[in-house]
Amino acid sequence: MRKYGVISAAALVFLAFEISGCNTNIEPVIPSAGEHYGKQTDGSYIIDPSNFTVWYGAFMNGDTIQFSGGGVYYLFPAGDFNINEYDSLVISYTTSGATLNSGDHLEITVKAITNNFTALIASGGDYGTDITYQWLPGSNEQDQLGDGDFTIDASTTPRTFAAFKNTDIVGLCLQASGPITSYNLKINSMTFMPPTP
Repeated sequence: MRKYGVISAAALVFLAFEISGCNTNIEPVIPSAGEHYGKQTDGSYIIDPSNFTVWYGAFMNGDTIQFSGGGVYYLFPAGDFNINEYDSLVISYTTSGATLNSGDHLEITVKAITNNFTALIASGGDYGTDITYQWLPGSNEQDQLGDGDFTIDASTTPRTFAAFKNTDIVGLCLQASGPITSYNLKINSMTFMPPTP
């Protein structure tokens, strides 16, 4: 009985420390991947989708691009970002706000932009090197809006992900380029992925 009493007393003291906040062994809460932007513990890099800048005929509302022609661009961040650490870019999105007739589809062009693109922003010039053309949502799907995703990697046409690794590339651009140029594109996630081990 005595031994039990000692254990109980010790438990009460420990509980008192817990309640009063005196326990210094509590581990800090670390956000999991997807709950914060930037470099992740798995080596990937998640872009904040509200950090795009608009040019000529597009608008941003948080993480949603409102295309009416033109597009948006994203400059690679300074500091902890190095494009050479990644082998692919995965974009997940939701489309809405378009009027689609029979046979219509949405399309964007993903471009790699160089450090001399700034002079063309106001004019709406078709700057940058085309990396890929994506039907939205999904691949070769018509007459529908909704969720989708695509990956730019070593198999992408007309140019592979390696085109982003050119020393003059400073960012990427998303441009409405299909038959329908007025619609909303909500970016659910945009992640640069490291090489597969």
